[in-house]
Amino acid sequence: MNLVVDASVAALWFLDEPLSDRASELPRFHDLSAPDFMAAELANVLWKRVHRDPDARPEDAAVFAAIQHVPVRFVATLPLVAAAGRMAVELRHPVYDCLYLAVAEMQDATVVTLDQRFLQATAGTCFEDRLMHLSELD
Repeated sequence: MNLVVDASVAALWFLDEPLSDRASELPRFHDLSAPDFMAAELANVLWKRVHRDPDARPEDAAVFAAIQHVPVRFVATLPLVAAAGRMAVELRHPVYDCLYLAVAEMQDATVVTLDQRFLQATAGTCFEDRLMHLSELD
């Protein structure tokens, strides 16, 4: 199955949180893609975690170098901005998230996310079947 992973799921490859085990299994069983900006978004998620941790050490920043090795095929976003913009207007949801959806549409894939707001935004729309919470993935 082709899946598009967002930064909320990719972050679980680096963090010990609920569903981290499930996220770690994704590359073994699925072809994974993401819009190319996901690397920056993932770095920001990890930065927030290190920044909030009072026990963070300088070597914790080494995790940023590992981002270039995530098991994801990155897709250029520039050609998808117009489609993502239309989706964002229709869903009343940020373009950033809709870029994941645009990749999924282009690849006939499903976005795997932890983002409840994104899932709610697509509920009852023609995009509903393009999104799935990580916990729902078999």
